[in-house]
Amino acid sequence: MTITKNTDCTTITITDDLLDSFRTSSDDVTAVTLYYSVNGADEVTYEVEVADITADSMELDIAFFAQESETLCDGVYCFRMVVIQDTAEITKYGNILIDCGLICTLAEYIWNYPTKQLHSKYEAIKYYQQCNDCDCATVYSLYQDLLIDLDIDTNTDCGC
Repeated sequence: MTITKNTDCTTITITDDLLDSFRTSSDDVTAVTLYYSVNGADEVTYEVEVADITADSMELDIAFFAQESETLCDGVYCFRMVVIQDTAEITKYGNILIDCGLICTLAEYIWNYPTKQLHSKYEAIKYYQQCNDCDCATVYSLYQDLLIDLDIDTNTDCGC
């Protein structure tokens, strides 16, 4: 499962061959369920429908996450996709850091305080995106630490 964001931070795209199998009713894929959480909030369940899928991907926009902003809220988005294929259950994990607002704050902070090593925490969070089975609690914890170091209110809702 590959997770990407578009450049204007309005959609997240999840890509996986099993989504295409579900869309085309091939390889005996009969159901896909997507579980997600944003910044450690309660996990939300979404039953994927064939109409949600284009080729081997599905786009999730701001409305999908019930956010009341013009762009996706900054934070860690964790996903778990459960696919029913034949009689087997296949589970895939992934996460993505949405950092469209954070990146500017981080850049300014690094410029003003070059001896601080905040970019290391940021890079660690980005590296976690490449893990196929990372513990999202660890990623959330790193993200919260980064926000605290940047003196950003960790209780900001942003409609999330």
